[in-house]
Amino acid sequence: MKLKSCVVLAAMLAVLWGCSGGEGGDFSTPAGVLAAFDAAVQNNDEAAAQKACTPGFWQSRSDSGGRLFKSAVKRKFALKKKDETISGDRAVLSAEVFKQGKRVDLLYFYCRKDDTGWLFDGVNENRRHGKLYLEKRLPARFNLAEYPQNAALKALGEKMIALAPRLQAAKAADQPLETLLEGVLKVKHSPASELRLLLEAGNVKLNVTAHHWVESIQRGAIEMADESGDTKVYLYVAKKEGEWRLVACRTGWLSAESILSD
Repeated sequence: MKLKSCVVLAAMLAVLWGCSGGEGGDFSTPAGVLAAFDAAVQNNDEAAAQKACTPGFWQSRSDSGGRLFKSAVKRKFALKKKDETISGDRAVLSAEVFKQGKRVDLLYFYCRKDDTGWLFDGVNENRRHGKLYLEKRLPARFNLAEYPQNAALKALGEKMIALAPRLQAAKAADQPLETLLEGVLKVKHSPASELRLLLEAGNVKLNVTAHHWVESIQRGAIEMADESGDTKVYLYVAKKEGEWRLVACRTGWLSAESILSD
């Protein structure tokens, strides 16, 4: 009788151990995944960290779980849960990043649930992305370059290039820009200061070289470059009720972070 009871108890413990992930951590909640990932960082256990991530996230070309793990180990970071929002099979968990007991950053982890439990599927520092992820309007890993081109975006970019010298002159003379932009870009939602990069490029011959439209959020990005390709300007725009407004104007590289600016 005692032997049978011991066997039953052992079997129950084995089931509980398996459900909680055993040495791999407790993946029954997003918070459990964070705890497992943090423990892996503290123990410099790459295999355990990988178990907390989807394969796509761990091996992602940018903002990957593997890269985050190596950086956290090298810099001796610790992760502490702040907030958690769950919507069906998706969740966003914010985590404070500490170094030597001092908070140095805040990260948003994008979690996905399947038959085996929760796993991390993405990470960044953009609060707006988390909201759109929970609404299933964006994936956990948002690569803007993968989105299709759009003829309307191209036309808008060409209009802005044609207007750039006149906008530059209007700014230099401290004249209002509303008249020049009327029918092209919604002025009251497009701060003139955000156009500074395009204004500065007024003396450079630019061409629209790429454009990407994200239908689910009604936003797009327009890449402009000079003939050498050394000078690049990116316009990030949103369309609402048939009107375009400027979200951001940047140089450098195509940025998912910029298109999600509030």
